[in-house]
Amino acid sequence: MNVSARGSVIVTGSAGGLGQCICLQLAGHGWDILPGWHRAEESIAPLTARLASLDIQVRPLKLDMNDTAGLGAAVDITPPSALNTLIINAAMRPRIAPIGRTDLSEMQSQLQVSALGPFELIRAVWRRHFQAQHMGHLIAISTVGVEPPMAPRMSGYIVGKAALEAVVQCAMAEYGSAGLAATIIRPNYIDTPLLQSFEPRYIEMMREKGLVSSPEQVAAAVADAAIHPPPRGDCVIRKA
Repeated sequence: MNVSARGSVIVTGSAGGLGQCICLQLAGHGWDILPGWHRAEESIAPLTARLASLDIQVRPLKLDMNDTAGLGAAVDITPPSALNTLIINAAMRPRIAPIGRTDLSEMQSQLQVSALGPFELIRAVWRRHFQAQHMGHLIAISTVGVEPPMAPRMSGYIVGKAALEAVVQCAMAEYGSAGLAATIIRPNYIDTPLLQSFEPRYIEMMREKGLVSSPEQVAAAVADAAIHPPPRGDCVIRKA
C-alpha cells in the first residue's frame, strides 16, 4: 500500500501494550505512524523497529501529558503525510483506594494525564494541522468504567477518563462546525499489566460478565473507528 494512502496518525501512550497494538494495527492499514513517548524514546524502540519493517513512515514524538507547555512544539512538525487522525491513548496507572482515602494528588495527576494534557494537545493539533485541512478525526480512549455502576476504589482514574470525554465534547462544540469529527471509545477493561493495579475482586466480576478484552481486540476496534470516521461535526461513542 502507498505510504500516504491513509495519511499520518498520532498515537499517544505508544509504549504501553494497547498503544503498541494500535500502532501496529494502523500501520497494517497503511497509516504513517507518529508514536508518542513521554519518558525515554528508548521505551518505544522495539515498536519503532517493528514499524520500520513495514511499508510506512515512522516518526516518534515526545508527547508528555505532564509537560503541557511542550506539546505545541512537539506537534509543530511536517508529518510524512497529511496528519488526519489524533488518538488519545495515554493513561496513568490508577491507585486503588476507597474514595475517602484517595489523596487529592492522585486526582490531580489523573486529571493532568487524562484531561489537561490532551486538552492542550488537541488544541495544538487543531491549530497546526486539522484547521487548515478543514478536517480531522479525534479518537479518545476512555473506559467502560465511566458507565454506571462505576468501577469502585479508583475514583481518580474514572474521573480522569470522564474529564477526557468532556474535553472531547468541548472540542467538538467549537471545532465540529469547522471539520472536526470525534470518536470516544469505551473499551472493556483491557488485559494489560495496568489491569493488575485494579481491585482484583471487581476485575474477576468483570471477567465473568465478559467485560475484559485483549489489547488486540481493542486495537482492532480503534483501527475500525479510524478507517470509518463519523461525518465531520459528529461525535460518536463506541464500545470495544
